[in-house]
Amino acid sequence: MVNSPNDYIENWTKGEKISRLKDKNGSKLSDKLLVEELDKRYEHVKGIYDQACNFVHLSSVNLFNTVNLKPNTRTIIGAITGFDKIPDDVKKNIDRSMLYINNVLIDLIEQVSEKMK
Repeated sequence: MVNSPNDYIENWTKGEKISRLKDKNGSKLSDKLLVEELDKRYEHVKGIYDQACNFVHLSSVNLFNTVNLKPNTRTIIGAITGFDKIPDDVKKNIDRSMLYINNVLIDLIEQVSEKMK
């Protein structure tokens, strides 16, 4: 997506924010642009990204996985404990998603290293 992978990597390792760097067309490498481009090459990236954002940013997913809402009331029950309330199927989906995204990253790293030879 960039003119020079070497320049991109050099700027990135210097601590430059990725969102300030630009692609070949002059567009900033925003999360949205990166996700859209990756989703064109790898299935499910956008869906995984959208789901992950629910856990990173304050959302109803966070709320419903950490507290109990008492039906037909305005009561929310919560406690600070050593245990989470995230259902096992959600955890398994997170695990599968992380494995998939790691494989995407490995593939991208291999592509860049081939170009840099």
